[in-house]
Amino acid sequence: MARNAKRSAFLDIPPEEVFAALERLCAGGSRGLRKGEKAPRWFVEKVNATKRRKAKAAAQEAGERRLRAQRAERWKRINPAVPIVARMLRAMEPGKWYARRDLMTAAGVDRDARGKVNQVLFAKGWVERRRNPGYKGAEWRGGICPHYESEWLYRLTAEGEAERERRGC
Repeated sequence: MARNAKRSAFLDIPPEEVFAALERLCAGGSRGLRKGEKAPRWFVEKVNATKRRKAKAAAQEAGERRLRAQRAERWKRINPAVPIVARMLRAMEPGKWYARRDLMTAAGVDRDARGKVNQVLFAKGWVERRRNPGYKGAEWRGGICPHYESEWLYRLTAEGEAERERRGC
């Protein structure tokens, strides 16, 4: 039999029930069960196996649909194909001051990208930098880790706004 060929229902009948099935077909004009007649065990098992297979396929499809929706949402929020600098420019609004931590969060990047602010944005003159008046150094709360305001704040310059418009942000 070909690998992908469908098997007929009569091929799944156990050998000991073949004659009983043939007698039922010959005796009655109906191919189904009569009222009150119990279905053979092999038939019940086959029906249940089909139901389980369909339920499993439906559950897997639902999971894949959820995963596709989550990935699409993630791509809408943060498209990895868009460079980090462009994402940071897109996150900044003209005239507002931002801490580097805020830019990284808005751009959806890790700590590894924190140097982009100084290496690219500040170096090319797209942002200006000033000291944060709220910066008082590290504050130890409960002896666990330091919590502090950022030392530097960044704002788009006119060149940065032009670059932001040029990139379509």
